[in-house]
Amino acid sequence: MSAARGDRRRLLLLFAISLVLRLGGVGVALLMDVHPVNDEWGYSHRAHGWANVYRDLLAGGPPAPGHWDQAYEDGFQPPLHPMALGLANLTGVDAGVAGRLLNALLTALATPMVFLLARRVVDRPAATAAAGLHLIYPTFTFFAHSLWAEPLFILLLLCAAERALAARAAAGRRRLVLAAAVGACAGLLCLTRTAGLSFMLVLPLAFLGPLRSWPVRYGPAALMLAASVVVIAPWQAALQREEGRFVLLATSSGLNLAMGNNPHVGPGCGSTWTDAAANARLRDDLERFARARGEPAERVGAAYALDQLHADPAEAIRRAGDRLRLVWSADLFPVRQVVQAVCRPVPNVLAGLHWLVYFLSYLAMMSLIVRGLLTLRGNEDRHLLTLVAAAGMIGPALSVGFSRLHLPMMVLLLPMAGVAWSQRREAVPNARRALMALSMGLVAWLATSSLQPVIERQLAPSVWYRPLVRFVAGAFGAECAFADQVLVMVDEDGPAEVGIVPNHLRAAVALAGGGAQTVHVFARDPGTRTRLVLQPRPGRTDVMIDPVSAAHGWRWRSLADEGLPGVRIRWQGGVPVVPVR
Repeated sequence: MSAARGDRRRLLLLFAISLVLRLGGVGVALLMDVHPVNDEWGYSHRAHGWANVYRDLLAGGPPAPGHWDQAYEDGFQPPLHPMALGLANLTGVDAGVAGRLLNALLTALATPMVFLLARRVVDRPAATAAAGLHLIYPTFTFFAHSLWAEPLFILLLLCAAERALAARAAAGRRRLVLAAAVGACAGLLCLTRTAGLSFMLVLPLAFLGPLRSWPVRYGPAALMLAASVVVIAPWQAALQREEGRFVLLATSSGLNLAMGNNPHVGPGCGSTWTDAAANARLRDDLERFARARGEPAERVGAAYALDQLHADPAEAIRRAGDRLRLVWSADLFPVRQVVQAVCRPVPNVLAGLHWLVYFLSYLAMMSLIVRGLLTLRGNEDRHLLTLVAAAGMIGPALSVGFSRLHLPMMVLLLPMAGVAWSQRREAVPNARRALMALSMGLVAWLATSSLQPVIERQLAPSVWYRPLVRFVAGAFGAECAFADQVLVMVDEDGPAEVGIVPNHLRAAVALAGGGAQTVHVFARDPGTRTRLVLQPRPGRTDVMIDPVSAAHGWRWRSLADEGLPGVRIRWQGGVPVVPVR
């Protein structure tokens, strides 16, 4: 009884420490003017729709069609995360702050769940070490102050895995209740991201374990799957009603398959999500493919992907390898936030140290996981975790690959990292040490070899960080293009209009009193600094300026001193990686 009380106190302490750290991260993000809030799939837009749907329901009426349309947004992504953000918006706190606070809370709850999960597999010191690693690993803190769905997805996955292990140790009616809870969590995973589908299908199989256990476990395993289906059924019905056809979880699923299985994927890139030129060529291909089949282009993504797989299976396998290499590379999404100048610009040296911390943290965590996997052998519950973690690679291997997609698998393997940390002073046999060295060599290769495609296609840095990025890119043979977003505003007392030449591919015109024009400024040659050319009309003199200045980041800057009174610009940081949609 005292041990149980001690564990409860430990859980509360872990939660409290984690919450303080995550809220501290939110505070730092707000102080550094992170702009805009990380919002990968328009989460905040749909969250506003869901908040209005809730208000309609609380008022006693049906949701207004416009509110539902905004919440549904073509069924492009599953709804659970925007639904949760919508609830947070009802608190009256600023939407961006409310979303960050929600994710901080979800990440804080995940820390004691790591301890509970690990405690079912390893001893208390190793479980405490696993929770501690979750506390200090910087990437988990980063996602705790974004709007991305990782915190919710990871928490649900931890709950599903922990309840599955609890169900294994239970019997009778309690085992069935726990199995239903596992299925419910797995269904909610699917409603958070379509990647949850592989976990939903593999969890019951992992729960079964060795053949000798099947006679007493197949009933609860079937109940897990049934509970998952019940949870996703209402959303499936909504998709069927809105789309007039069967769509599994999201209308983007087929498109994701096409993004990763087409002839325009760059070598080592893994998908065409972040390669604008390849993305455009893929869209043209999809249109041609759709016309040949007599179907709308938005419905043929999966068929197009299967056609490509049949045409060249060997190339499909190579692309799957590229995607998995990206998945198991060091997560550079936090680095991208800095070098895109999404947060307040810092000296290049500090940005380089930030990059190095995240890169080395990944290698250190993976070294612990590798050592723990090779140490903790002959443990049936460990096999469940490794099998479920392996299931997380199915989605990226079939569709698209980004470095942050390894985070759910990593969190399932934290118990093994805890074992490695708690036994770090113990001697390791030579044969196992050699296997560990080979495994870590593979991890280091994955982390470094993926830097070239990530820098070239996903980083999208601001020219402010040109010295740092050019140094790193040169070390790994990458050629990086720099670009920045700039707003141009012509006041009523300025020229009648101003021609804008932000780059060699595009020109625009800003009218007096006509609102702000958003332009992307980049150079023809990646080796030269960007310049913005403004052409006042009436007038004949072109004005060339450097739009990037830390003193004017996200604040309007008058160009009167440059000879353009009545004209203002506002540097908005680097161009975000936004796929053509």
